[in-house]
Amino acid sequence: MPQRIIVIGLGCAGSAACAELSRRGAEVIGLDQFEIGHTRGGSAHQSRAFRLAYYEHSGYVPLLSRAREGWIQLNDETSEPPFIETGGLYISHQDGSLAPDSIAAAKMHGIEHVELTARQIRDRWPVFDITDEMIGIFEPLAGLVVPERAVAAHIEIARRNGTQIMERTRVLGWQPYKSGIKVDTSSGTLEADHLVICAGAWAGPLAGPETLDVRPSRQVLAWFDVTHETGIDAPELPVWALELQDTSLLYGFPRMSGLPGPEGFKVARHWPGPTVDPDDVKAMAVQPGDESDVAPHLARWLPKAAGPATTVHTCLYANSPDGHFRIGHHPDCDRVSIIGALSGHGFKFQPVLGELAADLALKGHVDFDLNFLNLH
Repeated sequence: MPQRIIVIGLGCAGSAACAELSRRGAEVIGLDQFEIGHTRGGSAHQSRAFRLAYYEHSGYVPLLSRAREGWIQLNDETSEPPFIETGGLYISHQDGSLAPDSIAAAKMHGIEHVELTARQIRDRWPVFDITDEMIGIFEPLAGLVVPERAVAAHIEIARRNGTQIMERTRVLGWQPYKSGIKVDTSSGTLEADHLVICAGAWAGPLAGPETLDVRPSRQVLAWFDVTHETGIDAPELPVWALELQDTSLLYGFPRMSGLPGPEGFKVARHWPGPTVDPDDVKAMAVQPGDESDVAPHLARWLPKAAGPATTVHTCLYANSPDGHFRIGHHPDCDRVSIIGALSGHGFKFQPVLGELAADLALKGHVDFDLNFLNLH
């Protein structure tokens, strides 16, 4: 008899978990408090960067290698490919972290890359006005992920394999019983053999604050009107990131047609922004001047691309104290597993996150070394 698994949250990790669990023959129920494809969390707004030469921790690289295989497979399974290979350019001061540590990760793991001087960067991508003390790395296998397409593709696979998707269903609590789990929802009580919590900024209260320390933060995304002579269009410009003096990353995507959402040159800043209640719609609303989180940095480092901001959105990060994910079984109940605290850099891992969720639920263990992502 197939195991019955409940998945809470159907964004990045949860949609992939439903797809992979259903592929493996589980009976799956997927719950989301909003509708599929909503923009209230961190799984929307046109594009996410994918890179292999990960400077954050070397332990992520094997996961990313597997994730890239998953993205290529998903592209073959859908008419609108979620993954678009653009290459990736990462720039920082030579004494910084982004470029030197990305180069080190590439060398350690045999990732194809090219090391670049400031002059080489300016010659190839003149939109960047960087100083001679800066260096870079170009990674040809990097690219971007369209989150709307990625979530929709995983939900389609899950439904095709028999998953019951319950939208607009709020989880009120859960508790173990005998050899299973009961989940109380706004639509009634459900029972399962295992529970997977993938609720993003809402995961802390569901898992228990002592189990999962998640700080939701408000992040600003902006699209700028830029002339077509500035070199910011695909395929000329890759996905890029530039480390600022405060160690946050200014990052952006090549402008290209055919993507969902706003037109223009999308630029944002990767850093844990101000704390916010994820249920406070007013606090998450776009405010006058929000673009100032991005625009001054764009004007400094890519001055030719510093046009007016035409669209601004906000999204949520689910931050852990150290910026690393938290993945594993609940310490008080091994029938509950958690994929959480993705801290604003988790979407690129989506296919492998689904596999990890399925492994934890069905096998009780994973085949990767996740000690650095341990819930403890």
